[in-house]
Amino acid sequence: MSNTEVTTIILILCIIIAVAAYSLTFLVGKKSTEDKH
Repeated sequence: MSNTEVTTIILILCIIIAVAAYSLTFLVGKKSTEDKH
């Protein structure tokens, strides 16, 4: 494996984790606001 391949894989993983965390917080926030009503 070359350094560029490793860097690309790490970047893709970071993006996937960031998107997953964002969607999770969005879903949790939506649920908590729905429970209040």
